[in-house]
Amino acid sequence: MSTKYTLSELIDYGIVRDGDALVFSFKTAEFASVLSRGGIIHLCTWNGRPVFLDRPGFTSLTDWTDSCIQECANEFVTRFSSWRRVRHKATGNPLCSLRDTLANVKRGDPLTRDTPPSHGELLAERRKVIYLTQQLALARGEIATGQPRDRGGADNPFRL
Repeated sequence: MSTKYTLSELIDYGIVRDGDALVFSFKTAEFASVLSRGGIIHLCTWNGRPVFLDRPGFTSLTDWTDSCIQECANEFVTRFSSWRRVRHKATGNPLCSLRDTLANVKRGDPLTRDTPPSHGELLAERRKVIYLTQQLALARGEIATGQPRDRGGADNPFRL
């Protein structure tokens, strides 16, 4: 999935809110910022102190984290995954999981779609309830009579 519009789309699709905080740590440094509509990262802080006041914000998560690490912490790393390390402060989730949620929502994944279950799904659940109710009735009968029931080959692992 292209990440070009992802920060903006996280807000557009309601996965995060305009003005939510993003946080990450690198060694002893703690970084935070605010994500605003349009996917703009701004109001950046380093260990609680404002930084990058000379910039109009960042439109790339990687640009923000690289700037934090290189310009504030004076470190130069080449294998830092911003999407895995940066967390959405309100939920505590890494942005990579929020990006995955966004991809599911965009493709209409039934696990994320806010629609009622289908007839088939309801039927499958109802069959489970019936089976468990029957098993419970049989077990109660065993307890009442004190005799185990004939399982009719139920212990056969090849039973279909």
